[in-house]
Amino acid sequence: MKRALITGITGFVGPYLRKELEDHGYEVFGTSRNNNDDEKIFKWELQNREEIRKILKEIKPDVIMHLAGQSSVHISWQEPYNTMRTNIIGLLNLFEEVEDYFPNIKLIIASSSEIYGITNYIVKEDDIALESRSPYAISRVANDEFVRLISKTRELNTTVLRLFNHTGPGQSETFVIPSFAKQLIEIKLGLKPPIVKVGNLEAQRDFSDVRDVCTAYRLMANYNEKGGYYNVCSGKLISVRDILNLLIKMAEVKVIIEEDIERIRPSDMPVLVGDYEKINKAVRWKPTIPLEKTLNDILKYWFDVLQMKQKK
Repeated sequence: MKRALITGITGFVGPYLRKELEDHGYEVFGTSRNNNDDEKIFKWELQNREEIRKILKEIKPDVIMHLAGQSSVHISWQEPYNTMRTNIIGLLNLFEEVEDYFPNIKLIIASSSEIYGITNYIVKEDDIALESRSPYAISRVANDEFVRLISKTRELNTTVLRLFNHTGPGQSETFVIPSFAKQLIEIKLGLKPPIVKVGNLEAQRDFSDVRDVCTAYRLMANYNEKGGYYNVCSGKLISVRDILNLLIKMAEVKVIIEEDIERIRPSDMPVLVGDYEKINKAVRWKPTIPLEKTLNDILKYWFDVLQMKQKK
């Protein structure tokens, strides 16, 4: 049985990825910055190389899926130093330990579509921006460049997945779709006035379901290469306004939409949509879950969570 290690397993994507891998025959271990009762989840800090080394020697994974990091653009503006330290230095430490002790491990690194600049076309993998739009984007550009350089000079088996917007039940309300969904369900349950606070509704984005994203991780686990990089996206463009309107219709509520300056990013890309042809050619991956199902599942998640809170 192959062994997989998921760093940041207790985050949004981690539990979905664990299930995906276990359903396909992997023994799955994970890491978290916090203590955990699960015997297969180890506490580690990516700034501590000795800790990383000890856990790798104990688990002896065949593949590492590196999800750990600071993944919020919004938070990166508030905590730029912490974003750089966590995302860049953390990855460097992991690479050093893998190279020194387990050079045959397959490494899959989570990156982001935020590395692309302002465009009015469907972006392919070589369309890298020369001007990053946030501290988070800078950290991911640095990661990508480092992975490509080190993988080829040190013969490491690595893949970078550039994840476009992905969402699903359980994602933090700091992200746009869960924020809308939670507010709408709060209104539906009578927990707040019928006002939805919004940021930039004119932005157009490419959204995928987290479960499709996890399939991409699994398919890439057996793909051998040195520093490859792939878009993981839907290839479809939709405005944030249209998503909000879909959610309002599904929630069956009447609301007033109110702009909240706190939800506006200092620098936001108006349009971002990706091309997944490269990963499709490599491992036959493509998105399969319709956006409507994703939105409905998110609304149901918040309905269950908020209704349970009401009963307590």
